[in-house]
Amino acid sequence: MKTTQTQSEGAAPLAPLDEADLESPLSYPALAWYVGAHAIALTLAVPFASRPAILFAVGAHFILGCAITLGAHRYFSHRTFVAPRWLEFVMALNYTLSFDRCGQGLISWAAAHKFHHAYSDRELDPHSPAHGFWHSFCGHHLRRCKDHYEFDKYRRYCPELVNDPMLVWFDRPRNIWALQAVYAGLVFVLGGLWGSAAGFDWWMAASFLVWGVFVRYCITQTLHSLLDTLNHGTPPLHNAPDTYGTNTRSKNNLLLWPFHLGNETWHNVHHAFPRAANNGGKWYRWDFDSLIMKVLETAGVISECKWLTESDLARRRRRSLERQSTAEERSFAP
Repeated sequence: MKTTQTQSEGAAPLAPLDEADLESPLSYPALAWYVGAHAIALTLAVPFASRPAILFAVGAHFILGCAITLGAHRYFSHRTFVAPRWLEFVMALNYTLSFDRCGQGLISWAAAHKFHHAYSDRELDPHSPAHGFWHSFCGHHLRRCKDHYEFDKYRRYCPELVNDPMLVWFDRPRNIWALQAVYAGLVFVLGGLWGSAAGFDWWMAASFLVWGVFVRYCITQTLHSLLDTLNHGTPPLHNAPDTYGTNTRSKNNLLLWPFHLGNETWHNVHHAFPRAANNGGKWYRWDFDSLIMKVLETAGVISECKWLTESDLARRRRRSLERQSTAEERSFAP
């Protein structure tokens, strides 16, 4: 039995779906990682706290978090700019090390995000809070929809990515887990060698492991999970307006702006202009990813950034108000 699709504005067409593809079995490895990482972070963060480890965790959160928002999202999902091959490798590697959504592969992430735009806040949206807060916060990457987590199924949604052997390699679950293990080992060794003149410091090694791997993961994952929930109308933002007429529950979210430095928080604007490099479109609605892109573009590293202007926003706003006015007139028609 086929499931009917309805496309949102600007969404790429997706292949027909089978109901069997929408089954969402519980992933026990993902569940074990999610529970275990949070248990370690909650119980060992204070006993193994050290300034170097905390600073390392903050730096890792910034770099790996940007690999999600700038890499997986704006580049690999929306092709907001053109990047050289070496930068594609760096973004793919750092995204994989972020272990976002309990190790969701890069191509899998992009496929799920295409569904999010095509079916925003409807049945097939993979992480809308319309299906419940906990589903949006963590359930969708613990109970894994086959259409977004089985390569032979989701490969049809990202042909531009599956034709790249490097990205396919980073997408493989065994490679994702292996890289996370290597990363954890390197962090452990770095901590043990940190400023130690008397040999390997086992306590500092454990400090770096706890903070640089587990606490970092929990902070990054929690903040990005809150984006999935609050950006789509979870209280207290449920009454925020659909300013740009996206016909979704997407909201511009100032609550998370300080924690994400603006990245992904101008979400109603993003759903109106998915490929825009700057999510805000106005000088005071800045986000850090767009500043990075501006620097890289000025330096000639990337090109063809799709910059959103205030006139684009004003034009979209006028169209939204005109549609709203027409709908209201029809509601009073005899």
